[in-house]
Amino acid sequence: MPHRAQVTAAYQPVVVVDYTPSTAQDGQILVEMKATSLNLLDWKRVAKNILIPSFPHVLGMDIVGVVSDKAGSSRYKLGDRVMGISTVGNSETGSFQTHAIVHERNTCLIPDELSFVEAATIPFALSTAACALYLGLGIPRPWKTNKDNSPAVLIWGAGGSVGSFAVQLAKASGSEVIAVCSEHSFDRMKEYGADVILAPSHPDIISLIRTLYPKLHLAFDLIVSKSSISSCVGCLENEAGVIATAIMYKDAHGRKSVSFKPTFSGAVQGARMGPGCDETGLELGKEMWQHLPALYELIGGLEMVNGGLERLQSGNYRAKLVVKI
Repeated sequence: MPHRAQVTAAYQPVVVVDYTPSTAQDGQILVEMKATSLNLLDWKRVAKNILIPSFPHVLGMDIVGVVSDKAGSSRYKLGDRVMGISTVGNSETGSFQTHAIVHERNTCLIPDELSFVEAATIPFALSTAACALYLGLGIPRPWKTNKDNSPAVLIWGAGGSVGSFAVQLAKASGSEVIAVCSEHSFDRMKEYGADVILAPSHPDIISLIRTLYPKLHLAFDLIVSKSSISSCVGCLENEAGVIATAIMYKDAHGRKSVSFKPTFSGAVQGARMGPGCDETGLELGKEMWQHLPALYELIGGLEMVNGGLERLQSGNYRAKLVVKI
């Protein structure tokens, strides 16, 4: 019997109940869920009773599974492995259930190299990072960009899932990346290609970044505290520029030289925090899911390592180069 974990009342924990899944309509697919992730947004919605239009309500953002009903979809066949992002406020699309409905434009096939569990770490974190970089900061998108023209980006709080994707996307776009994270994430940041990696506790972090990148004008703050905001502003040339924030920064009015851009992952579905459709975000969403596999390139087995290293040295790559072992 299909079942779901749902919130039944304000400020109450989720309970697991049986239910009857809805039927996919034109443009939608019904996904038999195989894995999902827990995100900070999920507990915040329960603890603060936000973005829950009615009860009972199903949470969960990362849709990962197989197509069990494709309705009028021409993109997929039954049994295809897919991943996508749910729509905040719509229980039918919530991922904390055995079957979830999602619009096909918000999905893509899961690459063969990824398990369901690995894929479950991608949709929401990737969407949030993409919205911050491409809608908030306006850096070139990796599937369109001329790498030589991409500005440097400071990512403060790079060690988490969203920050990790932000580092990888920014590098795919050709940007130099300054990653600020705890020391236990340093090795991973090196793997992702970050150009400078610093701990937030570094005693001279602001002066060091300003020395290395005197023209820096873009930052993505995933911590969004008074301290992190102050540090990000201090790193920018003339303390002016654009800072994308993982959540709304309430004291933005006190920083007139900086434009603060709160990140809303729903933009990739065309949604806004207010009325109307975010056409630019909708375009980004379509492109992102279409080009997701191009964010890495499977070049073969171990015999291709030398060729891959030569491509890295010459700059002849637009995605993370991967070998299968």
